Amino acid sequence: MWPFTQEEKYDIRGKTVLVTGGLGCLSTHLNETLLGMGAKLVLTDFLSDDEGSKKCQEYNDKAGRRVAAYIRADLANLDDLEMMVDKAFRVFETLDVLVNNIGMPAYGDFYEDHDSKSIAYNLDVNLRAAMIATRLFVEKVRASGTNREAAVVSNSSISSMMPNEHFMLYGTSKAALIYFTQANTYLAPQIRVSCVAPFMVDSPMVNRYKKHIDSPYYNVHTVVPIENVTAATIKLIESRSSAGQSIISIGDWYTLPVWHFTMSKAYMYILILLSWVVGILKAMVGIRRQPQFDKEKYR
Repeated sequence: MWPFTQEEKYDIRGKTVLVTGGLGCLSTHLNETLLGMGAKLVLTDFLSDDEGSKKCQEYNDKAGRRVAAYIRADLANLDDLEMMVDKAFRVFETLDVLVNNIGMPAYGDFYEDHDSKSIAYNLDVNLRAAMIATRLFVEKVRASGTNREAAVVSNSSISSMMPNEHFMLYGTSKAALIYFTQANTYLAPQIRVSCVAPFMVDSPMVNRYKKHIDSPYYNVHTVVPIENVTAATIKLIESRSSAGQSIISIGDWYTLPVWHFTMSKAYMYILILLSWVVGILKAMVGIRRQPQFDKEKYR
């Protein structure tokens, strides 16, 4: 099942892709898939230049040419974000796709296990970094010409739709990322912003928290293989009708669209329409709203 229309795919071959969190487990599988499709990569992470350069050299040696480069950056730092995007555009003299793949786990009781600094840092990494990187990317794409086509894919989480006291901080940032994605629909067709929201992925980060998870929903049938997250990300990049789309991934399903925002929006518009109709009907029969609060006193 795939919710997008059949159309000519955006060809990844020859494109340059910036992947944040580029040395992580999820990113490594995505990197190898993108390289296999003929893309060039700019990877960014907080790990040392030596570690990043070593990984990129492996990719370059395998390809027999330069296809990957590394930029060390702390994405909680605004100066590093600007430096990252600026350098990424210059490495291969162009940049076509941004994958906001960085994620920082935040498990525990919001009031007992986190302080103000850890809350701010988590929000900086999981939300602010993706928003600002997207803004900087969009600015440069727009400046390079109106015919330039580009794509942004962010990594959200199904925790954004399943409120839980243990993942309150993480889920809140990921819910905001889905809102941000859908709000950017207007950038299409030049720039398509989308995101994938997987259930718990079979990765080292999630496996560290298995012992804390006591839920009938968490089992071998619902855990998402890393390959499925990669497949969903690739499909979002390739589809020219992916703008504003958020795709959930549960178990072996990775093509289910997130409808709850659309339904909430429809409900909101229905209430607005009903309020408008009721207001007109009241006015027609002479009923006027009587203000209970004297605004004039506070001017």
